[in-house]
Amino acid sequence: MSGNPIFVRGMSRSGGTLMVTLLDAHPEIAMTYEFYPNLLLGADSEDIDAIISTLEATPDLNTAAKRMPTLGLSNLVKRAPRARLDNAGLAKQMQAHVSAGLGFSDPGHRLLFIERCALHNMRLAGKSIWGAKCGTNFDEYAARWPKAKFINVIRDGRDVLASQLNTGDFKADPASLGKSWAKNHRRFRNLVRRGSIDGHEITYEELIKNPRREAKAVFDFLEFCFDDRVLEFYNQGLNIYSVGHMSMPALVKPINASQVGRWNRDLSQDQVTAFMSEAGEAMKEFGYV
Repeated sequence: MSGNPIFVRGMSRSGGTLMVTLLDAHPEIAMTYEFYPNLLLGADSEDIDAIISTLEATPDLNTAAKRMPTLGLSNLVKRAPRARLDNAGLAKQMQAHVSAGLGFSDPGHRLLFIERCALHNMRLAGKSIWGAKCGTNFDEYAARWPKAKFINVIRDGRDVLASQLNTGDFKADPASLGKSWAKNHRRFRNLVRRGSIDGHEITYEELIKNPRREAKAVFDFLEFCFDDRVLEFYNQGLNIYSVGHMSMPALVKPINASQVGRWNRDLSQDQVTAFMSEAGEAMKEFGYV
C-alpha cells in the first residue's frame, strides 16, 4: 500500500491542514505536513556534506535552521518534526539519499527524498500508507506515483484572502490571489477530467456543514473504510499536536463554522472587488457566486 500515496492540495488557509489531520487520524494512514520538494531547490549548489554535518553537530532544529544556506532548507529543517525527524534523523535521511546516488536538482529526486521522509513517518506511526500535502505540480507527482490519489480542498476565495491577510505572514495581494485561486482550481479539475490524475474535490464549506458525509465521501474515493474516529482527530494524540502548526487553534477542537463567511467582516469592499476582478468567473464555476 505504501506505493499508493495520498496527496492533499489546498491553497494556503483553505482547510488543507484540516483535511490532512482527518486523514492522519485514520488508523491506516500517516500524513506529513508542508514537506514540499521545492524546499530542496538550490541544495545541490551547496556543500551537502557540510549541511549534513551541521545537522549532526547542532543541538536543536531551530539553531540548525538558522545555519542552513537557503531559506528552503531552513524551512525544511523547521518542519522536520512533522515527519517525526530530529536533527540526526533528518541528517540520516539526507545521507541515505546522497549515498543512493541521488541529488536535489532533479525534480524526481526531490520527490524521492520527500517519499523517504514520509515513509519514515509512516513506519514510526505503525501505519500502512503514507501521504503529504503537495504543490501544484500534480503531473510530476502522478508520473512518480501513477496510483496516487489527489484531494483538492476548495474554499471560498474571499475567505482565503481574509485568512491570509489576518494570519501568518502571507502578504496576500487580492488580485494576485484571485488569479491564483482561479488557475489552481481550474487546473486540478481539468487534470481530473482528462484522466491525468485520480482526483477528488471537496469544499471546505460542505465539510464544515456535514463533516461525516463529506469525510466518508473522501474515504470512499480513497477506497478505505470510514472510521468515525477521524472526526475526533483532536482526541487522537496525533504527531502534529506535539510539534505545533499555524492552524493549531482550529485543530484542537471539533469542526465548526466559526470561520465560514469571515470575509464579510474582515475585508473591505475594495479588497473584495480586486479579488473578484480576477476570480469572479471561476467563483461562479465552483458555486460561490
